[in-house]
Amino acid sequence: MQKAVEPLSEHIPLEEVKIEEIDSLDPPEGWSPESPGVEPVPPPILIEEEGRFSLLINHDSFWRARAAGMLSIRAMVVRNPIHVPIAHKSVKNSLEEALLFDGLLRMSIVPNRSRLAELLNFSRARITQVLNVLKLPLQIRRELLITENISEFHLRPLIKMDDEKRQLASFRKLIADGLTGRQMALFAASGEEPVEEAQTDLERIMSEPVLVTPEPPSGEAPRKPVSAMETPPEDEEVAAPASAPEADPAAGEHAAKKTQGQQEKTRQPRSAQRADSGKEDTPPSTAERALFMRAKGLLDILGTLRDKGWEEKAARNGATREELVFLEGVSLLRRGLYERAAETLINASHLSRDNAAVFFFLGRSYNLMEKLSNAEEYLRMACEHVPDDPDILSELAIVLEKQKRYTEASSFYRRASALRNPSQPRSRRQ
Repeated sequence: MQKAVEPLSEHIPLEEVKIEEIDSLDPPEGWSPESPGVEPVPPPILIEEEGRFSLLINHDSFWRARAAGMLSIRAMVVRNPIHVPIAHKSVKNSLEEALLFDGLLRMSIVPNRSRLAELLNFSRARITQVLNVLKLPLQIRRELLITENISEFHLRPLIKMDDEKRQLASFRKLIADGLTGRQMALFAASGEEPVEEAQTDLERIMSEPVLVTPEPPSGEAPRKPVSAMETPPEDEEVAAPASAPEADPAAGEHAAKKTQGQQEKTRQPRSAQRADSGKEDTPPSTAERALFMRAKGLLDILGTLRDKGWEEKAARNGATREELVFLEGVSLLRRGLYERAAETLINASHLSRDNAAVFFFLGRSYNLMEKLSNAEEYLRMACEHVPDDPDILSELAIVLEKQKRYTEASSFYRRASALRNPSQPRSRRQ
């Protein structure tokens, strides 16, 4: 009879490590070993360097052991790439994730950011975004170690500030008022107090004008409008395109078919649906972009969707039944339930046939399940609806690269990079 497969983590032995040999950040003011902790107590996760150990994850466990006068503690020491996904699952907050990535790269357990991204099914830009958290002042970093509800996205505006006093003041505001990522960005940009919530967050976002990319002349790639919704990553490793990317043949074929259908007025399912529902017959590009921006606004407000209560918050912000199905799919995806996420998102795609965000997260689900042909299909559908979103283009590039279609992948990477860095000079098209 076949034996049941045990979790890989059970085969990694914990090592007995002396407390005095472990280097760590000190706990912030207000932390107390008397405060309630997590049960069972998770083991600290360490990395060895120069005969000593650096604490990466589960600082609270280590601080409590040290405060109790223990001489040693059983801990997991990350020694090779096999340990990386297991260690990452233990991450409690955004700073511990950054410490883990930094330690792995510093000690060459993982050779570079690209390999680390591959191990965790991240993009390389995402790795850089996480590492940027280490740029924050020490006081903020220490407090982040006991804070689990602040994501890297919330911290991006603080990272860009060059005034440490303002960083601390903004961090206090973030903690006290529970600002969303978008509110934090607006607050940081204005330097003023956030306005009172006369509208819901989503209503404010949706009251902003939808920026539509005008149709470019024949043979020229579309230019991306600058929108307050965008949060481009600060990825110093992503090179700006030396020359304008070649048009993707498949994408061009999609665009040609779409244009031909519009001219002949034989391809009208979306406008027909709007007419049946009594809605104004808005041009598809405007309507599709509005759906996509609304989905991004909801995700910005709701955060990770991993905790309970997001459904009520979504409803308070006016989420429709179709949007709640979509958000449930994203929630399942972010909890690692990829197959259930794909099933739910397929249902969402039947309810909202023009929403590029649904197709994007469907593509991501199939990518994480290594069903690459399905992933490519849905990501290309997302591109057809919103052709100038760098996240969609990057995800499609990753899928193509996994299929060893390097030329196509490179084209999409260049396009995504150009959209994230619109100020970079572009060579004249031939």
